[in-house]
Amino acid sequence: MKDRQIDDPVMYTNLLFFINSILYGVLGLFELGLNMIISALISSFYHQTNESSKTLRAIDQIAVKVLLINIFIHLALLAKMDELIFSLLWLVFCLLINSIAHDSDTNYDLYHTVWHVMVFFGNILVCIFITN
Repeated sequence: MKDRQIDDPVMYTNLLFFINSILYGVLGLFELGLNMIISALISSFYHQTNESSKTLRAIDQIAVKVLLINIFIHLALLAKMDELIFSLLWLVFCLLINSIAHDSDTNYDLYHTVWHVMVFFGNILVCIFITN
């Protein structure tokens, strides 16, 4: 299987997570920014292999889980209850899109690209909710 190049939508939408990382840093949420950049780097390496590395996939899944736990701890401490609930619903919707991507052999790239964009906007919402 051929490695993905930067002009592949799955690769360049993954770059959105670096924007999220910078935004977290600018807002003084350095732990989230660091978690996001680590997760984005691992995800980039995983996608670059065209999702063929089982080791990178496992590391990617661990990094995402650590990031999600950290995000929801921050939300629980700093956001309003309705914002926390909305964030949970957003996450469920994003996970649904991601599961469709992984269940779809023919449209994986499309659905996973949509997943990246939705996660990007979800992190923007987290920034708004935490700093509100």
